[in-house]
Amino acid sequence: MLTSVLGIVFGILAYNGWLAILYGLLGVSMGAAGILGAWAKHPLREALLAWCLLGLAGRAVLVGDILFLSVGIPIAAILVAALTYELLGRQSTAGTLSALGAGAVAILSTVALAYAAPYLPALCPGSPAAGTSVFLIAYPPSVSPWDTAERKYVLRCLEAKVR
Repeated sequence: MLTSVLGIVFGILAYNGWLAILYGLLGVSMGAAGILGAWAKHPLREALLAWCLLGLAGRAVLVGDILFLSVGIPIAAILVAALTYELLGRQSTAGTLSALGAGAVAILSTVALAYAAPYLPALCPGSPAAGTSVFLIAYPPSVSPWDTAERKYVLRCLEAKVR
């Protein structure tokens, strides 16, 4: 959750604007669902854990590049295995259905954001004070499907500064 909150701030500074905010809020909601799932009763527990685990697994796969092979796929596999273990331990139809529904919504929310990202308005940060440096982190990472939106935001913000 903390990394998602920090990602929102750093993402805005890196010209990702609303994409960073919405992607970060999705991450925060997934982290909160994991925490709340520990205390919730069934079938809400399964739904919260599916939102958390499948959502985070989807985000791990989206990281891309060398991390995709070494980190993203193993993390996604561990998260899906944890959810499967939880579902098999309870064997409740209501729990399974709620987990499947929440997991599908978690994946679809990331896909919907990827399609909407190029159309989100740009939020351009102010210019840093003279003599200061800015630490930029692309959030979400500068990989497909986010790269098109990121290029658009950077161009719009740089274009606005030139005027």
